[in-house]
Amino acid sequence: MKITKGRHLSILFAIMNHDGVVTSDDLADFSLSSARTVKSDIAELNDELSKEEIAHIISTRSKGYYLEPIDTAKYLAFKEMVLKEYGFFRNEDMEKIARRIMMAQNLLYHEYTLVDDLADQLFLTKSAIKNDLAWVTSFFASYDVELVSTPGKGLSPKGSEENIRYLMVEVFCSQYHDISLQYDVKEFEHMFYDDHQYYADLRHALLKILRESCMSVLDVNTKKMATYLCLMQNRLISGHGVKIDSKTAAHIKTLYEYKIAEQVFNTEYIVNYNEDEKLQFAKMLMCYRDIDLSNKDDLATIPVDHISQTSDYLDKLIACMKNELGGNLFELELFDVFRTSFESLLMPIYLRSYYDSNKKMRLVTYCDELAEADKSPLAMQMARVMLTISQEILNDEIDASVFTPISLLIDYMLKRINYQYTKRRLAVISQAGRAVAHARADMLRKSCGNMIDTLHIYNQYEMRRINFSDYDCALIETPSTYNYYPIPFVTFTGLGIEDETMNLFNEVFIKGYSTDVVKHMSNITSTYPKFDCDVYVTFMKLMCYKHAVNGKAEEMFDSLFSCGQNLSYYNKSSQVAMIFCQYKHTQKEFIEIYQPATKMIWDKPYEVKYIIVVSLKHDIKITDLKLVNKILFYLYYRVKYIQMAFESVDDAYRSCFIEAVTNKFLSN
Repeated sequence: MKITKGRHLSILFAIMNHDGVVTSDDLADFSLSSARTVKSDIAELNDELSKEEIAHIISTRSKGYYLEPIDTAKYLAFKEMVLKEYGFFRNEDMEKIARRIMMAQNLLYHEYTLVDDLADQLFLTKSAIKNDLAWVTSFFASYDVELVSTPGKGLSPKGSEENIRYLMVEVFCSQYHDISLQYDVKEFEHMFYDDHQYYADLRHALLKILRESCMSVLDVNTKKMATYLCLMQNRLISGHGVKIDSKTAAHIKTLYEYKIAEQVFNTEYIVNYNEDEKLQFAKMLMCYRDIDLSNKDDLATIPVDHISQTSDYLDKLIACMKNELGGNLFELELFDVFRTSFESLLMPIYLRSYYDSNKKMRLVTYCDELAEADKSPLAMQMARVMLTISQEILNDEIDASVFTPISLLIDYMLKRINYQYTKRRLAVISQAGRAVAHARADMLRKSCGNMIDTLHIYNQYEMRRINFSDYDCALIETPSTYNYYPIPFVTFTGLGIEDETMNLFNEVFIKGYSTDVVKHMSNITSTYPKFDCDVYVTFMKLMCYKHAVNGKAEEMFDSLFSCGQNLSYYNKSSQVAMIFCQYKHTQKEFIEIYQPATKMIWDKPYEVKYIIVVSLKHDIKITDLKLVNKILFYLYYRVKYIQMAFESVDDAYRSCFIEAVTNKFLSN
């Protein structure tokens, strides 16, 4: 059974990866459609699955759907196919992606390709594939390969042999996800090899050499390198070779990667090659390395000047981030712990700018799940700004996918920061004796010691001699009859009674968290229900003219638009967009929540239901910044809090705050 619609793939993936039944509403949210559309799709899928004797989709009244296999072997094979295809397509338009890959492969296989022929193969008109052809043209351009039109002949790709090879390797998507595309171009596959087993054997030989070496390569890159080696030999036979100048050749021969290239080219699987090809592959190894500068093997095999240049690159980046939101993260002692990790992630970017280019668009990264992970709004915004600054420092365009790991690393830093908290001063009162009170106090220290400043033990009668202002509350075993003391009493036995720990948190510990920044956020937040605008680019321009100071509206728009193009402001799972304005453009703090009055398409076919526009000072205290980030996170991923904000901003932020600190408490 062939799946041709992205919705169908998402629905099947969701049902197969869920224990029990899945509701139509959950499936609608997951597939970015409506419950009515899901029911229609389920009926269509059920017919196909039953016809091929794979499975039945069973509907249970008022509960949802689940799959019941007809033929277990067929079902397991089909499930494996669904998992692989979802790993590549995810919630994207399957047919659109398949069309574009088919067009790219055709253009790379033929010397000349007529647009009419592409349209005919897709059973579409020329105008219908206009947008797809524009995307393919842009994709080729990222590899410095131009589609040149010759009257009467058609389109022909023109570029260096090196870039054409890299482009061909990237476009061979089915090679890396083991999927069957809707539009097969069998001739394209034969440009690499006639027998897939040859590729598999070559890759295993490559992996053996890498395992025994002092360098590491990401799994997907080992597949691309093996694919490249297959292509290289066939291209050489047809008279297409690379050329390396003598100065570059002399430098590459000093690299550790050249030694690895020599080993690879000495295997039985590399027959057709010359010295230039070996040098080119060494360069590829350098660009594809998975670098960890805390590893002694990496330090020993990477040139010292590359390490120092990467360190300088990071220092320049940090200096430029000084007046940006989140830039004070890099001023913490905590950053010293993470500095090597940042250098490790930035070094491949530096190396590609030195040996190749960072602008090449990547279709397959195996980071798709990371890209969709719930990264925090602050981490995403910092990554956007750092990407823009990096392009200026390196004088190189950078494909946004390479900055996904950077945003994750920023989030790991943020997780190491605590919310602003005043430790509690507690008195433990016992009517069963101080020995019992000591046992209760020890239980409390073990579970909540990091939230306690002082913990003193008293008999009930001793309370008359203590200074009540020295304590935030008193803990007792049973509800107190001595409530005339000017101090709150909270019941705590320490015996694991249900809900006792959470009651202790809600009555005692939550009061230690500062809510000043939550109140500040409430004060600067405005809501705009039914805002009259249905084009997101127009919306951005309106925001710029509304908020920019000193005639910086155009500069602000260019910045917002380019940052959003690099790493999208839009969250597909919640259908919320969060746009960060840089304070230098607005000179004021605000959070504005908009609900479009009519349907607004963010990135066809995705609708945006809410837009949050944020402008904050860069020098927010780091503990406050963590809480601001968490509240924005909940707004970005949990629509219920946005809906609550339209009723009461104070209540929405208070609820976000409670969830944030409660989750922090439960995770300790």
